[in-house]
Amino acid sequence: MTVPGPVTTFLLWSAYFALHSLLAAESVKMLVQRHFAGLFSVYRLFYNIFALVLFVWLLTRLPDTTPANLIVSFPALQIPGLLLLFAGVMVMTRTFRHYDMREFIGLGNRPSSGMLNTSGLNARVRHPLYSGTILAVAGLWCIFPSPDLTAVALAVFLYLPFGIYWEEKKLLRQFGDAYRDYQRRVKRLIPGVW
Repeated sequence: MTVPGPVTTFLLWSAYFALHSLLAAESVKMLVQRHFAGLFSVYRLFYNIFALVLFVWLLTRLPDTTPANLIVSFPALQIPGLLLLFAGVMVMTRTFRHYDMREFIGLGNRPSSGMLNTSGLNARVRHPLYSGTILAVAGLWCIFPSPDLTAVALAVFLYLPFGIYWEEKKLLRQFGDAYRDYQRRVKRLIPGVW
């Protein structure tokens, strides 16, 4: 197996995020529902399995986490990196406590409540899973400041504004004024800041 360089790594991860958003788009879901009605009830499950398999495959293409000559590994960043990684994992774990995991994965047999979820960390920021992702990726980069992880971090940080934009458009269509009010009250990623 040939390990890709940082540019290829960046392009692969960017393609992953683009595909992730495309397959989550309402227009794609409506297309599946219209033409493959029997599969629509398991679409979310297959979407999550596909995303997980592709994510793991991308991770296996990152075996080189040694710093390059241009990126100096600072031992002083190891502890902050571990703290950021831990904080990111904790944010994501706490966020999932307020989600119906069976529904999130695609195993739920009942329709969603149709209610806007503003409980838990969603009361502090509108996208706590993205906040946790940012912390975790920043932490990993501090621990392993390799060219490949730099490429992954860059792909993540460039994708997130687009991912947030598309997700918020979908949530505005779904929840209307309730979501607009939520946007006015709660910041995107950093409590009280942004």
